[in-house]
Amino acid sequence: MSAAGDMPFDKLLKRIKVHLALLEGGDKRNDGAFERHHVSPEKAATTLPVRRGWRKNMTYLGDFARILAVMAICGGMVLLPQDSAESAKRKTSSHKTTRHTPVKKKTAPAKREAPAAREMDQDWQKTAALVQNQSDPVARKLLTWIYVTGTKLPIDSKQLIAFRTANPNWPKMGDFREKIEQNIAASLPPNDVAAWFAQNPAVTFDGIRASVDALIRLNQPVQAQAALSAFWKDAELGKNQTATLAGAYKPYFAAGDHAARLDNLIWENRYDEAQYMLAFVDADARAVAQARIALGRMSKNAPQLAEVVPAARQNDEGLLYERLRWRRRHNMDDGALEIIRQMPATVSQPELWWGEMNVMARRAMEKHNYNLAYQIARKHTLTSGIQYSQAEWLLGWLELRRLKSPTYAYKRFDNLFRHVGTAISKSRAAYWAARAADAVPDRTLGEQWDKVAAKYPSTFYGQLSYQKLYGAPAPDAFRDPPPDPEAVAAFNQHELVRAVRLLHSVKLDQLIDPFLAKLDALAQSKLDYMLTGRLALETGRYYYTVEANKDLQQKLGLFLFEEGYPTLPPLPAQTPEKALVHAIIHRESMFNPLALSQAGARGLMQLMPATAKAIAKREGETYNIKRLTADPRYNVQIGSAYLHHLVDNYNGFYPMAIAAYNAGPGNVAEWVQEFGDPRQGNIDLIDWIESVPIYETRNYIQRVMESYYIYRLRFGEQPKTVLDFVKK
Repeated sequence: MSAAGDMPFDKLLKRIKVHLALLEGGDKRNDGAFERHHVSPEKAATTLPVRRGWRKNMTYLGDFARILAVMAICGGMVLLPQDSAESAKRKTSSHKTTRHTPVKKKTAPAKREAPAAREMDQDWQKTAALVQNQSDPVARKLLTWIYVTGTKLPIDSKQLIAFRTANPNWPKMGDFREKIEQNIAASLPPNDVAAWFAQNPAVTFDGIRASVDALIRLNQPVQAQAALSAFWKDAELGKNQTATLAGAYKPYFAAGDHAARLDNLIWENRYDEAQYMLAFVDADARAVAQARIALGRMSKNAPQLAEVVPAARQNDEGLLYERLRWRRRHNMDDGALEIIRQMPATVSQPELWWGEMNVMARRAMEKHNYNLAYQIARKHTLTSGIQYSQAEWLLGWLELRRLKSPTYAYKRFDNLFRHVGTAISKSRAAYWAARAADAVPDRTLGEQWDKVAAKYPSTFYGQLSYQKLYGAPAPDAFRDPPPDPEAVAAFNQHELVRAVRLLHSVKLDQLIDPFLAKLDALAQSKLDYMLTGRLALETGRYYYTVEANKDLQQKLGLFLFEEGYPTLPPLPAQTPEKALVHAIIHRESMFNPLALSQAGARGLMQLMPATAKAIAKREGETYNIKRLTADPRYNVQIGSAYLHHLVDNYNGFYPMAIAAYNAGPGNVAEWVQEFGDPRQGNIDLIDWIESVPIYETRNYIQRVMESYYIYRLRFGEQPKTVLDFVKK
């Protein structure tokens, strides 16, 4: 059977019409495919780019017709014979469903045609006349892609496998993989099923059953056990699914599989799934798990459950960790330190342990107990990653700035630079290596390291070193030269780029995001990121050009001066300077007007409703929560007024205003009391920022200030670093 992307188009049209007919009248259950999965598009009255989340499981009834219409415009379809509604009805009566199909095998004919389905059928007839005798592979692939990723309608696994194999770089191939696993057992013989899963290990409940069943039928119990064990440890499963697998394949689980899954689920805070596993482990393992879950959930009976854990299991790493976390969350600092002192020399989850140790080290710093902070941080066992960078940097900073050991600090920063990869981490390590070298003292070595840091002028620390060495750059110092026309032409021929432009041309912008994300993921050079960013700007997806710039910084240490820092239409009057407003938006929402945080912050400037309401009242504006996302200009007006208030509150001292925008004025006042006031010169401003106990806020200040520096250049103004706000 041919792949869906290469299927004669009349067959694909008929297939979709069959499923539309099924949706029209077939499934009256509460989980009916159409009723459950159709989502009305959001409406936003804005001239700014709007990011609409990928509407998973949508049917896209009208959207299919628009896709087909553009195929005619682009020139693109195989010969399409005429097809009638009656033909679709006949096919509906003979359609056979698999055991995974969510519709009933027999459905009564609808008494009245559903409006959406009727409109769709009419659209098919109109579109068929337009696309006859035309061919466009990208357009045809798009139709298949939308069908698979945007609906829950079934499609043969052979076709899905063929499409996925032929188009490995198309987005959302995970959706294809999940659909393959839904019905592969019904579509392919055991040999082919086993061969597929040998190259593509199961990721779903249906998939692991199909994989193991095929191996059992092929008399390969060892392979069945290996497949089950690999899947079992981290699989996301409901209660019934857990019980089904544990019971149906009991002979094929290896010893320790259930305990390993239970342990892993608790480490990942997946407590509901962990509780499903309690029945499948021994009494001791169950007692440890129940205590860990209770401690993690902050249950009142947690201490009692921990006490009754058998003596032989009291030093279980997971139990010790949860006890540490319990005590830290209850501000039982002495008890938390006791556990840190007795923690195992080697731990299975060093990142999680560091998270707790980092908090406790920061608490010691708040009390000016820098020796204790240093002793806590030294116990980390990390060897790589962002947590390693944090831990080693903190040790180096304590050695240099608080313990007065610049030689040790220099060695640590030098080593750190060689073990990190992103522009932010490298510039940070180089800047502090320079400061440590200065303190040794070795000014020549310090200057060499400042030159290294200055190679990353889009980063907070890179800008500090650049200004120190070279002064303020010219406004066009970092402007990129025009790309090579041949490279642009080659990029424009990439089928994902053509897909983006095709979707944009028919106003299906809600489907563009996965394609831009995939282009970003495939990028290998600065030019790739630049052209992806330009495509995002062209289609109004500003947040993806910011994302492309972030990835370029992380992977290659470079940045996009124009594409990476988009600008807004003229801002409302009486705002703070536009460079600051843009820098805040760049960090808060990446220019996504519909951004909504888990905490409830909304829109471009990520305003909390209560704050927005208070500011609107003070400014004499009518408050409307919906306008915070529906009207970007309104969001910026309210957010800018709040930012203006903070800037005034700190007498134009941006670093504190930025900190307050993120963490609130109350926290800033507390940090001034604990560490000193950099405005008064009783603490170095950089040290004050790095002393802020909340990682998110420390990072926020630095990321906003580095964007502020670039935006001032973008607007033709002299850039400023945080040190420009310190009294000379």
